[in-house]
Amino acid sequence: MDHTEPDEARLRRAFAMISDEAGEPDHRFVPASRRRNLIRALVVAAAFAGVFIFIMNGLGQGPGEDRDDTGGKTHPATWIACSKVMAEGTVDSVRDAPQNDRVILTLNVSKWLKPATGDELAEFTITDPAKLGYEASKPGQHVLLVIENRPGGWVSYYTDSRQIEGARTSIERALPEAEGRTCEGAR
Repeated sequence: MDHTEPDEARLRRAFAMISDEAGEPDHRFVPASRRRNLIRALVVAAAFAGVFIFIMNGLGQGPGEDRDDTGGKTHPATWIACSKVMAEGTVDSVRDAPQNDRVILTLNVSKWLKPATGDELAEFTITDPAKLGYEASKPGQHVLLVIENRPGGWVSYYTDSRQIEGARTSIERALPEAEGRTCEGAR
């Protein structure tokens, strides 16, 4: 039922009179359409906040904070033990791999984290980040790449400078503790 302006004014006066008689402060009448708009705005704002937090946390996972098989957080030392490659550098080239949804990424490595050393120019066959809905790999892009020892070689792919710094710091702090751990014994 739509209210016309005179109806709304009469309702406001009626609510004011009722609250005066009850000795309570004036309760403002808020039309249902304005309440719905407010609720919609709050839902949209909450959705944007959730997406923002998701993106800022490394596309759903912070460094070394992926989930283990029981749903608990993985300790950074375990993350290192369960990874076969952790390297930072600049993407040199990207080409399609023979497997579906995979690319061959050539990385000009500036810092090897695991293993401690490796070739300056290294090739990795990884799941194409663009196929997962993330930013496509492109030459000149600075990345930190973590390839885990899981079926399919799960890849954590950091492109944001703050995320790269956070992941690198987390890895470097946990490297001594990860030494000698095996992935099976770490979980």
